[in-house]
Amino acid sequence: MVEGVINIQGEVVTIVSIRKRLGLAQRAVGAADSLVLARTRNRRLAIIAESVLGVVERPADAVVSTGDIARGIQHIEGVLKTSDGLVLIHDLDRFFSPDEEQTLDLALARG
Repeated sequence: MVEGVINIQGEVVTIVSIRKRLGLAQRAVGAADSLVLARTRNRRLAIIAESVLGVVERPADAVVSTGDIARGIQHIEGVLKTSDGLVLIHDLDRFFSPDEEQTLDLALARG
C-alpha cells in the first residue's frame, strides 16, 4: 500500500496506492499517473491516481452513507453517483489500521 515518499515544500509525504485495499491487482506506477494530495488528522498523503478527470462539487446530501449500502466497509465513508459512474468517498482517518499507522510512523522516524 505504501509506495514511497515525496518531499513537498520540505514536508515528507507518504505516497500510497489504494489498489490493494480495493482488491485490484497491483501495477507499476507510471509517468502518466497523478498524485492526489489529501490530509488526515495525523498526516498528509499523496494517493496514486491512474487518471484525474476533474474536480466536482456536490451537495452533502447527494452522498449516500455506506451504512445504507453495505456494512463492514470501514474506510469508505460514502458513495456519490455522477453521470460518469460512482465515486467512493474514503475516510482517510480510518484508511490505515492502527498497526499500519504505527509501522508508517516508525519508518518515517527512521528517515
